[in-house]
Amino acid sequence: LIFALPPLFKWNKYTPEGIGFHCGLDWFDRSLSSRIYFILAFAFIYFIPFIVLLIINLYVYCKIRCLLYATARMIKTDLGLNFSYEKHQSTSCSSSSNSSPITKCKNSRFHTETNAMNVSSRLAVRQTRTFQMNCLMQLNRLKADRRFAFATIFLVSEYLLSWTPYAIMALFYLFNVKYINQQSVLMTICAFTAKTAMILNPLIYLATIKTNIFKSMLWCSKCSCCYCRIKRKTIVR
Repeated sequence: LIFALPPLFKWNKYTPEGIGFHCGLDWFDRSLSSRIYFILAFAFIYFIPFIVLLIINLYVYCKIRCLLYATARMIKTDLGLNFSYEKHQSTSCSSSSNSSPITKCKNSRFHTETNAMNVSSRLAVRQTRTFQMNCLMQLNRLKADRRFAFATIFLVSEYLLSWTPYAIMALFYLFNVKYINQQSVLMTICAFTAKTAMILNPLIYLATIKTNIFKSMLWCSKCSCCYCRIKRKTIVR
């Protein structure tokens, strides 16, 4: 909006562009104010936003990827410990059931001594299971964040592919390249591609979100049961 106002104050002007059914800047104006306006417009509208978007989105994607792998590794280790403990408990119970009465009497004292340890181990297993549930919820949230990071990377690529041809054509017009001055249809196509970039943004978001997650977001927003509340915690956040 700021860079759309200078032509109203005699810093360049709006003229028919390309074939003639859309308006654009007067790229043939060679005055000093127009050149300064073109340089500032290219810097603050095209180059600086593209560099900032690229750096920030790459940093966010790398950070989410590191957190995702760390959480998945933690869940795998906890599941392995829990599985080994449950296997040990099942083998001990089966051995005690198959033993003779004499060995049962001999082992009764051992079992009474280990009851306290079993209670503490059960509490530890419960704590690990709750921790695993929290880690799984965090993992689902990180996966959703990774999908949105992919969406932002696609948006940056779409921004680059949409606005770069128009920027190159404008620079050719600005430096008075003779071949480009005769290609009015090409200028119209580049301008149309650049101005339809905003229409593609919602489509990119919908394409990167999975269909079942999108349905869950729509369905769980209307229901207040326990399952839908858990789904909202793991998906919407």
